[in-house]
Amino acid sequence: MKKILLILLSLLILVSCTTADLSKNVDSTPYWINNSLSDENELNYIVTATASNEEDAYELACGKMISSLDESLSLGDNLSYYTQSLIDTLGVKELGLYNRNRHFETKEDDTVQGTFLFTVSTEDYGNALESRRESVTTSTQKIQALVSKADSFYRDNKDYKAFDSLVDAYIISRNNNITVKNITPDELLSRCLSILDKTKISVYDFDANTLSCLIEVTRQAGLFPPAILNAQLKISYSSYSPTLSTYLETERISIPSKDVDYKFIPKNKSKFLKGVLLLEINLDSTLYKLYEAGYEDAVKLLENENRSYLITYRGSSEFEGKTVLLNIYEQDLNQVPIEVIDRNKIVDSLESLGAIVTLDDSLDSDEVGGISTSTYDYHITFKNEVTDVVEGYKDVVRTAGSLEVANIKMGSVVFDSGPYESISNGDTKNSALYGAFNRFILKGIFLLKENF
Repeated sequence: MKKILLILLSLLILVSCTTADLSKNVDSTPYWINNSLSDENELNYIVTATASNEEDAYELACGKMISSLDESLSLGDNLSYYTQSLIDTLGVKELGLYNRNRHFETKEDDTVQGTFLFTVSTEDYGNALESRRESVTTSTQKIQALVSKADSFYRDNKDYKAFDSLVDAYIISRNNNITVKNITPDELLSRCLSILDKTKISVYDFDANTLSCLIEVTRQAGLFPPAILNAQLKISYSSYSPTLSTYLETERISIPSKDVDYKFIPKNKSKFLKGVLLLEINLDSTLYKLYEAGYEDAVKLLENENRSYLITYRGSSEFEGKTVLLNIYEQDLNQVPIEVIDRNKIVDSLESLGAIVTLDDSLDSDEVGGISTSTYDYHITFKNEVTDVVEGYKDVVRTAGSLEVANIKMGSVVFDSGPYESISNGDTKNSALYGAFNRFILKGIFLLKENF
């Protein structure tokens, strides 16, 4: 009996020692990391990533996993979308991709190393590969057709259409990461830049008063540069609105194939006496396609290389260097305080036409055209009166009158606007009066600029 007890005690000691030894040598690494999990329906990927925390380590691993698939599937624009989907939902349904397991270890430098098991459905992966092959075949055919069309357009001197076709080919090539017969996306973009570089805009017979001119667009090649057919231009020039705010008016034109020299005449007659005329190759619709495709780097590059032609001009008016006597006459001063009118705006506008202005409110409107002995060249009179005042939540004022320009030397009125009116509202009667009278004045100035 004593012998049996001694054997049992020895076994107990042995088990205790063995357990203690095993606990020292236990490997915390999960079985799936070092042992391949075979499944004919899935492909397994083990991805490791190190970061400052578990969340960042997983995001890095997701990026690595998607990038690995991108090498074979060319995910293109979907790359970032698939990466974010894998981060947020642990899977990408379209690819049959899922994160099945993960394991983290904290290193001595307090960084976290994550090991992740990703699985991909062989069926979904196969379908994606087949779709990729079909896409490559279709895209290759489209690129070849577009490049061939661009070559044909270029031979026919239709450089703008050649440029547009090459941009279309560039977008397809870059979207699908395809190189066709050694023609890379960069090579296609380089050909676009070459077209712009060889384009020249020339301007002849420019008239500073009307801004009309002859325009020629050519390709700089050989002794006799050919005219570019169907050239698209964007022409901007200094102009002003009925409220006298300044802006650049822009017109877009297409030069007909039959015209070697195109006659440009601005549609907007409200141009400045002095300003700029800017001519550019119109790339708007083509660059918008690049912008929509997400290739802003290409947009900026092409914009920077676009051809342009700038003219700084100063025209002349009938008032250029002439002395002008200005009279502002209100027929109802009892209702309208004279200070409501912004006289500086009138004086500045006339001076912008080259006039030497004297403002005199003491004259009566009946004297217009009758100062034959005056040293002034012109006499300009604004006649204005209040015709209606409606008081309410918003006070409303209506004014009416006309603008007359008299040539003192000739002793006659050379311009009569005829009657016109202006309406404005305001929180008070004075603010409504201010708005109505100054709108009346602005209309008059607009007429002066249009006619002189």
